[in-house]
Amino acid sequence: MKSCCALLTSAATLIAAPLLAVQATGNAGAEPPSERSVFLLPYFLGNGETGIYFAYSRDGFAFEWMDGGEVVLSAPEWGEESLTRDPSLLLHDGTFHVVWTTSWTSRSIGYASSQDLVRWGEPRKIDIWVTSPTCSTPGLPSSTGIPRSGSS
Repeated sequence: MKSCCALLTSAATLIAAPLLAVQATGNAGAEPPSERSVFLLPYFLGNGETGIYFAYSRDGFAFEWMDGGEVVLSAPEWGEESLTRDPSLLLHDGTFHVVWTTSWTSRSIGYASSQDLVRWGEPRKIDIWVTSPTCSTPGLPSSTGIPRSGSS
């Protein structure tokens, strides 16, 4: 098990996160990962009340906990909307963005960003669908790629 810091700084290792790169570029035919690349998986435990965790893999099949299975981004204290379920991670222009479900019944999602996967900005609760009374919980938010200029 490696820590985020050790994995990020050891021997010029770069977390290229091919899963993120494929998602960010929409290129399903991406090149196989190099020895310096890893697949990065955000996940939650239990009901999502503790925060977001990361696991990594060099082959996309066998994953290991990062930071010894310790929480990477703690669940914010937002009362009934303090869960960190269904995290989705995106790398865009050198910044990692994560979104997550905040509760079973709310109309909000959580958002945070980081330059290095270690230090995270203050989590923000984003209210959505507040003007649509027939819409319910957003559930399973996901981030999608942002096309590069000149691409479709």
